[in-house]
Amino acid sequence: IAHRGASASEPENTLKAFQTAYKLGADGIELDIHLTKDGKIVVCHDNNIKRITGKPLKIAHSSLAQLRKLDFGKGEKIPTLDEVFDGFLKKFSIINVEVKSTGLSNHGVEEKLAKCLKKFKAHDKVLVSSFNPFNLLRVKNLVPNLRLGYLMCREQNVIARNRLWPSVLRPHSLNLDQNLYKYARHRTLFKTDYPKWIWTVNTLKDMRFWIARNDVEAIITNYPDKLRKLIEK
Repeated sequence: IAHRGASASEPENTLKAFQTAYKLGADGIELDIHLTKDGKIVVCHDNNIKRITGKPLKIAHSSLAQLRKLDFGKGEKIPTLDEVFDGFLKKFSIINVEVKSTGLSNHGVEEKLAKCLKKFKAHDKVLVSSFNPFNLLRVKNLVPNLRLGYLMCREQNVIARNRLWPSVLRPHSLNLDQNLYKYARHRTLFKTDYPKWIWTVNTLKDMRFWIARNDVEAIITNYPDKLRKLIEK
């Protein structure tokens, strides 16, 4: 799965990155979503887009029209989730949509996502993931048959990293930072029955390691072409 599209060679989370991922043979793409001030779902990793555009704007405080004026790399504009589904649902076998955390409260992104999934009849081609279990609970409430991926990393707060959450959420997969494996106290996460989706795997050595594990269902990488070649070998 191409992490934010083919982000090693193209601007991350753009239509160009997703198209390149398709050309390079990725089975699917991973992307991140936020809700704009005027209620549009846009695809971007950061809520504050200064790193990407040089402009210190927050997506939650900006309209889609404002964001469309900015260059997100190589002349690319910020895409909406509608545009991604329209252009790529039929090209990929899976699209991993990560809902960026909105805390305990409900800011409406889950409801907008549910409507988008219904509009494109996309639930069977999408896995929704989040570090925030409350995001996933709200999504599950709205779309009970949707596949969920519970994201986990070492930097999560104690509440979100609690191993009880998978039993509550019953996700399709545990989406794990590959560096978790390096810390012995987290390795029990790899002994569960849930399939593992491992991110972000970018070296050939790490790719070989995860390909060899029977409990790994998906590998998320910035280099889908390198991973594709290894898998074919």
